[in-house]
Amino acid sequence: MKIIALIGDQPNHWGLISKVSQIATISSVVTVSKKNKNKPKSYSKITQSICALPLSLAWRKMQRSFYITDEFKGKVLKVSTNDINSDEVLDFAVNENPDLVIVSGTNLLGAKLIKELSKTSKIMNLHTGISPYVKGGPNCTNWCLSNRNFHLIGNTVMWLDDGIDTGNLIVTEKCPLTGNESLTELHIKVMNHAHDIYIKAINAYVKNQPLQNISQNKISIGHLYLTKDWNKKEIFKSLYNFYFYFSKKNVNSDNDDVLFVNIDTDNNQKT
Repeated sequence: MKIIALIGDQPNHWGLISKVSQIATISSVVTVSKKNKNKPKSYSKITQSICALPLSLAWRKMQRSFYITDEFKGKVLKVSTNDINSDEVLDFAVNENPDLVIVSGTNLLGAKLIKELSKTSKIMNLHTGISPYVKGGPNCTNWCLSNRNFHLIGNTVMWLDDGIDTGNLIVTEKCPLTGNESLTELHIKVMNHAHDIYIKAINAYVKNQPLQNISQNKISIGHLYLTKDWNKKEIFKSLYNFYFYFSKKNVNSDNDDVLFVNIDTDNNQKT
């Protein structure tokens, strides 16, 4: 089975590839770097960055928890780009003729690329949030903190479509938490949990085991969070809720309206 990966270029994305390579052979990797717009920051943006410092530091520490050698990257990295929908990526990916494409951390794949890849392969996508309830970005864990929806901190593996985290579901899981985590520990746990369920899904596919294919619309309309809406107010709320409400009791509280998709059974489970 031929597997290619379309990923971002951050340590957590390479950490995922390293883990996947332990259970399957990845033929090639395409990395997508964020475009550097070089725009001067306004006073408001600078203030927002200062407010977000605890969250930013936690994210950076999480990234540093993944260390991948340049030697490993050199073995599988084939294309580096600023746009996953470039002609270069399209031609390369189609010529690779993969059986499975795994996606994580790229910009949104366009309909043309998805259409061409789908002719020969299945496309899996990892979302670090629980779809359909928490979709979008820039960081769904932080949105859960802001909304005090600790019970929705978790991850999703889906069959990719051209929407924002809207593909049919393979597995959704709540991240196991104690409520005693620091911000850094929280982000590390969420990311490692995301990798764990992605590897389960990939391993099942490689072994020709049946996987779920559940429309999100059959579960809930959910909510799409946009990066442009992540502002000082939401940052303050997320930090306030984390420091004053994030606890064992609130993290483990059940919600009968939340439906999780289990990778190991054809039946959904409410928790």
